[in-house]
Amino acid sequence: MDEVNAIIRKKYLQNSKSKKSIKQKPKNPEYLYLQVTDDKYELPIIVADDVHELARKAGVDVSTVRSSLWRHETGKLKFSKFRRVKYR
Repeated sequence: MDEVNAIIRKKYLQNSKSKKSIKQKPKNPEYLYLQVTDDKYELPIIVADDVHELARKAGVDVSTVRSSLWRHETGKLKFSKFRRVKYR
């Protein structure tokens, strides 16, 4: 689990340094939103501060990400490529 957290933090730092968004968001998110690989390791592909940023980077609608997160967290889906991880 520590290896996955290290990968998440590394990806998060790379994404936050590479691009500056137009609207300034607080950089102390409580959760990180991830798109993960479709295998047993579930490694992060995209790391974002909020749902809107994840949807934009993944090229899908915000409602798709939100419904996938909700269905996975409530147990209606066994696998979802989107995850919400408590960061702090």
